[in-house]
Amino acid sequence: MRAVSNFKSRAVLAAFSSLVVSQSVVAGVQGQVQEFISPNGLREQCVRLNPMPGADYKKKDAEQEAFFCSIDLNGPTTALCPKTWSTSAGTMIYSTEDSRLSPAQYEASKCSAKSGHSKIGKFKNTMNTPKTSATFSTSSLLYYHFSRFFDTAVDVPVAVYRTIDKDAHRARVSSKGQGQSAMNRAAWEMMRTAEKNPAAYAPQDDLFTSDRRQIYGVILRDRGERYGAEFNGTRASGWGKGQNNDFQKTPGFLALRSEKSLMDAVVEGTKLAIQDPAMKAAVGGGVNVAQVVYWMKEITEITLLDYIFSQQDRIGNIDFQWNWVYVKDGKVESEKVKEDKYKSLPRTKMASIPMPPELKPFGPVLVQRSSTGDNDAGGKVQYANFTKSTQMLEKIRHYNAGMYRKLIALKNDFSAQGPLYQHVKATFGLGQKDFQMVVGNTMLAANILQSTCKAGKLRFDLDPKDVILGTNVEQKLNCDAP
Repeated sequence: MRAVSNFKSRAVLAAFSSLVVSQSVVAGVQGQVQEFISPNGLREQCVRLNPMPGADYKKKDAEQEAFFCSIDLNGPTTALCPKTWSTSAGTMIYSTEDSRLSPAQYEASKCSAKSGHSKIGKFKNTMNTPKTSATFSTSSLLYYHFSRFFDTAVDVPVAVYRTIDKDAHRARVSSKGQGQSAMNRAAWEMMRTAEKNPAAYAPQDDLFTSDRRQIYGVILRDRGERYGAEFNGTRASGWGKGQNNDFQKTPGFLALRSEKSLMDAVVEGTKLAIQDPAMKAAVGGGVNVAQVVYWMKEITEITLLDYIFSQQDRIGNIDFQWNWVYVKDGKVESEKVKEDKYKSLPRTKMASIPMPPELKPFGPVLVQRSSTGDNDAGGKVQYANFTKSTQMLEKIRHYNAGMYRKLIALKNDFSAQGPLYQHVKATFGLGQKDFQMVVGNTMLAANILQSTCKAGKLRFDLDPKDVILGTNVEQKLNCDAP
């Protein structure tokens, strides 16, 4: 992985030194643009969207954006391979530096393997047909920027817009895409057909730039291992509403549904959850208070974003990263488990993860922290909003005060068509119907939680760090003007 680190540091420096600010070729997208020339002489673009007003972006977010927009997909050390596993037709971006192969040699000899690569990113484009999975590239951008606005604990990956010469992509990637599942195969077949004849895909604006000579999507890099039933739910009731109802029977969600005080809710939620033998097996040797409270807060964040964006494919697609959480000098600190052989272990084998010797004096607790890298089935009116249809928000009884304030501020801004409203309308390239859906769902979500608050049933006590410090106190808020 050393080659990727070196590649990244050089690329970020290059991006900062050669930034081009120009108009994006994708309608309605606004931000800083880095341009590249394709083999066919087209001006490919990478767009770092303008930051959302009031959002909390970290330094690493800017660095990751710069890195993604520094990647020359046609460069001498960049290989592109079709993602033939899972359901969507994405493009894997690998560094060839360690292999000492040219991109063409690498793609001819190594693309068939899923592992063993120096991964530097993934390109995901829109693809929606009756035979494919639901994929809308703009959704990943919405999740990235809105997660920073709400300052979520759940990890949502950085994403940037990217256009690619369609003919070059077809010759280099799509022509080799032979999927392992029916949906993946159908997606690659449509990609090949559409890149040859853009009129074959509708709506064309979802996949192609206005001149129909390039496709567009996002570059991101997701992280984490797939959760088991402890967070994704048992999924015993099948796809759709069934598994979304199963999701509400996990320890974290059942604790959120309890009207008791936070600590009592944690006990009650866990006790109810493990009455299901499959859930008891997934939880393993038990679950500590800090873990359940983190789960609770992360669930409130996931459900809010999914409600706003009408996400239809969340359950079963939530990942985790192992973290040691501890208190040092009066502050809650966190250190990720870095070793591959340990970070991929499921909860049932967490006891085998060794505590770092340097952390032992602080008595750290091992917890799973949630991440949602797969956010591409949201942002469109046509998607099924299972968070809404299974009434997840209506059932929540515990919330973070800061996130509630942000939600009400967003509602008020959208009502007045203020700066946030104007930013979302002008920045993400959303069609009018999809934009109005985001606005409308935000208003509905805020109204639901405000109603629960006014009924005296929403407790503002959800702060994992304060729980770990022993300083957590339930806050009292004005429901309309928090």
